[in-house]
Amino acid sequence: MAELSRKLKNVALKAWESRRTWESRRRSLSADLELSPVEFENQPRFSDLTVFKSMKKYEKVAGLLDLESPFFRANEGRVGSMTVIEGQEYLNFAWCDYLGMNQHPALSEAVKAATAQYGSCVSASRLVAGETSLHRELESELAEFLGLDDVLLFVSGHAANVSKIGTIMGEGDLIVHDEFVHDSAVVGTRLSGATSFSFHHIDLEAMEVILRKDRSQHRKALIIIEGLYSTGAIFPTCVALSN
Repeated sequence: MAELSRKLKNVALKAWESRRTWESRRRSLSADLELSPVEFENQPRFSDLTVFKSMKKYEKVAGLLDLESPFFRANEGRVGSMTVIEGQEYLNFAWCDYLGMNQHPALSEAVKAATAQYGSCVSASRLVAGETSLHRELESELAEFLGLDDVLLFVSGHAANVSKIGTIMGEGDLIVHDEFVHDSAVVGTRLSGATSFSFHHIDLEAMEVILRKDRSQHRKALIIIEGLYSTGAIFPTCVALSN
């Protein structure tokens, strides 16, 4: 025991001496350096970005046509599908409130009750410390309603597509998707590392050509279409696809 104690003391002493040596060198180095602001020649500005220039070009064209920018228009209130902007009511085609339940009284009361119990935010991701009983309760009810073994909720549709596609698919797999699927599906596809092909919008024959040509060369295959393409209000032929 005495020998072990002596060795531990020696290790601690060497560590302390090493730290003191490092601190001495650091102070000496700091004293020798003359710190001054770094100056760059031709430092790029935000206005030099290609995307910014493109935005300004579109704004200029819109101005010539006496059109106001549709972006970042502040909503002052809403009633159903109507929104209020600068005191006037407009029909909003851009919301994702597909079921029209955003202002349902039962949902409003449930939100108030949850806020009173948990606060306005869970303050962390579910993985770390943000898991609540409400998460699992809702997943359980959805699984039962849909007749599934289980359900996993995400904070948004975008996060769901990126995470699930990027996880269940990988190298050696095949993803075939409509050319107009949401950007989140495209991001998830890239994240997965799988081979991917797009087909012309709602052209199931083109999709079948890709599958017949490439399906056998890959382990798993995933077809991605949307139930409703909101930008064009187009319903895909899901029944034909399932057949």
